[in-house]
Amino acid sequence: MKPLDYKTTKWEKRKEMLIKDSHYTFDEIQTIEKKFLEGDFDDIHYHYLLGLLQIQISETEFVQGNFDNWKNKLLDSMQHFYTAFQLFHTGKKTSKSAQFNIEQKLQSGYLGYYAILLEQYDLIDTITNSNCGIAQMLSGKMIPADHKNPIAQMQNAIVAKNSKEFETALKERIKQIRRFSVDYYLCCDIFSIGLIAEAQRQGLEFDFHYIETDFK
Repeated sequence: MKPLDYKTTKWEKRKEMLIKDSHYTFDEIQTIEKKFLEGDFDDIHYHYLLGLLQIQISETEFVQGNFDNWKNKLLDSMQHFYTAFQLFHTGKKTSKSAQFNIEQKLQSGYLGYYAILLEQYDLIDTITNSNCGIAQMLSGKMIPADHKNPIAQMQNAIVAKNSKEFETALKERIKQIRRFSVDYYLCCDIFSIGLIAEAQRQGLEFDFHYIETDFK
């Protein structure tokens, strides 16, 4: 298997953009907190938005190599998301936009990748649906996957405990990311990182040293 370069110039360009624009995130947090106190946001919407913003801050920490700060911000974001999703499951009312986005994240299992990275498995039932890929993988079930879906292939490789298949799928995922435009480039691919953490816990051995996934 031909090795991929550790990183690309796209990553460096995106890093510069993230650092340059990071102050907007802190400004937005202040705005949201002010509006919440003024009654413009309900509890669910408030915690959901803060969760998203903490993820943005964490990515800026990641690209600068501040991995302790990165994980701490991820922990902060998970606490906000967990609070929002708990309230959502109780039937508490929220805005249509927050409801739509929470339902989308439940179905996609997006936050499950953060949970397994942070070893917060007890949160997964609250922040994902039972039929999403992450939940299926953790239940030991294979999911339909094709060559265009390396994330699903990585999940199945974990279930099968197949290191070679995992590494092949991870490489395809990195190639997929590197085709993104700079504006949408994933400097920190939480999907792969979460699955890498789980695969290592399951005893798989593989190379994950790409700039988008090298979190150690």
